[in-house]
Amino acid sequence: MEPKIFFIKPSVPTSERMMVRLDVSDMTEEEVMEGVKKLGEVLRRLDEKYAKGPVKGRSNRIVVSYGKLNTEGGERTKIVVSFSPFPSNMMNALNRVRGLVYDTLKGLTLILKEEEESRFTTPSSVPYILRVQRAANERLEEVRKAMKDFMRTEDWKVVTETTKSVFRRDFGTVNPEEIPDVGIRFLEPNFNLADLIQREVEKEAQEKRKELERLIEQTKKDAEEEKRRMLESARKQIDEKLYETLKVAAEMLRESRSTKKVEEALTLIGSTAADLGFEEEAKTALRAAEALSKGEGVEESLNAVLQLRLELKKEEEEVERILSHA
Repeated sequence: MEPKIFFIKPSVPTSERMMVRLDVSDMTEEEVMEGVKKLGEVLRRLDEKYAKGPVKGRSNRIVVSYGKLNTEGGERTKIVVSFSPFPSNMMNALNRVRGLVYDTLKGLTLILKEEEESRFTTPSSVPYILRVQRAANERLEEVRKAMKDFMRTEDWKVVTETTKSVFRRDFGTVNPEEIPDVGIRFLEPNFNLADLIQREVEKEAQEKRKELERLIEQTKKDAEEEKRRMLESARKQIDEKLYETLKVAAEMLRESRSTKKVEEALTLIGSTAADLGFEEEAKTALRAAEALSKGEGVEESLNAVLQLRLELKKEEEEVERILSHA
């Protein structure tokens, strides 16, 4: 069976979107530091007023960076002040949206160990990922609304007027709608690159045919090796997830706790394994989910996973032996 795989490319806004930057290079360093102190006090009071609970320490809300500018009058220092004119809890809300998305992807995707940024998933996980994307965008809309509401308050006026007073300029227009929605692209891996090259062969001159045919053959081998590597990594991760989930299930049964979420997790693991062609892992996960739904033990499933892990280890050793003698 041809494995069904999608690469995942998420796009999630950060709290940097709520920052403003002022070029204050025409001010002395003493003036800048005095302005930072005064505006920082306003922002501190703002954080305390809008905090949902007690404020336990706080990071520096204003960042001052320095650079070099080459002008007709010679080299001079460029000074930029960066800060968010919004309460910290709004920035935290935006960061939590980002955390929600990446925590979800961590649980529903697999990775290529050599390329930590290359995440892939199977069709079974796509509905879950899209559901979280919708939830994240709903929360983003709440953040945008909170920003707009704040911009109509006297507190916003205090921040803007203080900024203009201490730095002799305002920070311009702030538009919450410029914070983009969470985007997630599903890309099919280019395992069919050899076919594309084959079509190009027909267009090339006769004298180049042999070289292109060699390239096609190498591309096919590379594609097969990439598939093998991805599936090998995926199987290891699925076996590990299955083993850890079954251990949790066994513990919850001993404590007479509800196992509904664990059943759902096992069902998803089984579906993902089936998508990738790992029949034994799929059967083991689905049997374990069914056993849990009946309130039965999972010891048999745990033993099955341990046996699968042992067989996988033997397969790896055999591949290494063959490669070492190749």
